[in-house]
Amino acid sequence: MNATVLIPCRNYGRFLGEAIDSVLDQDAPPGGVEILVVDDGSRDETPAVAARYGDRVRYLRVEEGDKSAATFAGIAAARGRYLFNLDADDRFLPGKIRRVLEAFEGDPGLVMVAHPPVRWETANGSRLAETVVPEFRGRALSGPAFLSAAFRRLGGNPGAMGSTFAARLSALRQVPPVRGVGLYVDLYLVLFTARQGSVRFLDDALSLYRLHEKNGSLDLDLSRGAALRLSMLEPLLERLRASGHPEDVKALFELRVRILRLVVKEQAGTKTFADVLSLWRFVAGHGVLLAGDLRGVLRDYWVVQKSLPAPLRRLGRGLRRADGVL
Repeated sequence: MNATVLIPCRNYGRFLGEAIDSVLDQDAPPGGVEILVVDDGSRDETPAVAARYGDRVRYLRVEEGDKSAATFAGIAAARGRYLFNLDADDRFLPGKIRRVLEAFEGDPGLVMVAHPPVRWETANGSRLAETVVPEFRGRALSGPAFLSAAFRRLGGNPGAMGSTFAARLSALRQVPPVRGVGLYVDLYLVLFTARQGSVRFLDDALSLYRLHEKNGSLDLDLSRGAALRLSMLEPLLERLRASGHPEDVKALFELRVRILRLVVKEQAGTKTFADVLSLWRFVAGHGVLLAGDLRGVLRDYWVVQKSLPAPLRRLGRGLRRADGVL
């Protein structure tokens, strides 16, 4: 078997058939493609949808209730040389598997191949293909170089996530399973797989990323579910701190987590001046590593507006107005 497409699924039976069909409609590569659905304790029609495909789909059920457990169960069960991730609410676009396999076969040093997605806003039907950052165009990068560039340009998100990445199964199996990271298992796998070799980012968007009201991965809006996201990112940060990753990647990731901690405290009404001071001491202590990135990161995570305890922030606004600044 040349490739396995892993589809973790939890209560996305209404989308699962579209995901499976998008794989079956691909150009058949030499050696064939295995479709492996790992059902993460669904209580909907997921088992029945998978069963409709008979022996064209392998079905595995786990009862952990966590995407990370389902993903690692799939990695352990996969039979292909290369593993493609496909979220159950997304689709592969025509030619994806062939293009990715051609990249792998053309460069034995690659451990991961990724590409941008087409973002599909189901509320209004719009589709927009994301573009590749200039550093990734037309060449393979060493894992550390890829991660450094990705974290600096993409605000703590390597961009090779969800249904946009594939990796050599042998490299994925070198990554120790981790519990508690939930929806961030993709990020964990990218971080700890990329460092084993080189990474190639294809220019074309080859998967359809469905944006809908039940997306589990919509983590850009920090006003929603911040405490849950923080609980998933904390164990990932601990793994990263103990790893041999580039220091700028560690610093940028920790900055992301520290900012999220402040957001959680802000929402709970418990943020203090000492909490804010701790963040800025971290920034000052990592100034060289964060140089050139700080403005974008702070803008992305609203720290400029939310860094002070609420009473002091209101006082600051009043003083600026009095001074004619605002």
